[in-house]
Amino acid sequence: MKVRIKRIAMTCLAALFLALPLCAGDDGEAESTTSNKGKMKEGASQFFNGLKGSAHDAGDSAKKKMNAMKTPAYVGEWTFENGKYRTVFILDDDGTMTVEQDKPLGSSKWAGTYDVEKKVISFEILRENGKRVKKSWQLSFDAKKGEYIIIWSDDIPDDSYGYDFSRKTLFLYSETEAEEAE
Repeated sequence: MKVRIKRIAMTCLAALFLALPLCAGDDGEAESTTSNKGKMKEGASQFFNGLKGSAHDAGDSAKKKMNAMKTPAYVGEWTFENGKYRTVFILDDDGTMTVEQDKPLGSSKWAGTYDVEKKVISFEILRENGKRVKKSWQLSFDAKKGEYIIIWSDDIPDDSYGYDFSRKTLFLYSETEAEEAE
């Protein structure tokens, strides 16, 4: 990052030295010199404003990368597809979690909060299909950030094809709309 800023500064100085001869004027005419100085000031102003925007964009990009590195591997949207039925886990970095399972006539949905200790997600369910409940699931997992999460638990209901989630199940990472826009 520091090397990039030094390169930008050196480019600015080079542009400034290239523009200085324009201010001197060829014939020593005061009017021509004033006009050239105005053009140089305007050009330099535009140039430095452009650099300011570039530096700001570079800083935002670095900040996003740093935040992404801090995000735990299990945070994200994870999908398991079994024929035409899907089971989706969404774990947000604010500690909220949603699980949605497709059914022949709609879907089942669980929402609540979670905590993680070692390789176990404790899911405290507060709503099931829109109704208030108080349930808890314990989910064992292994994850590779941005690629997959393997989950297994006796607590997850079987899907519509009877898939048993007590077996280790591979869920693939799904990009959210916000990530696709970046």
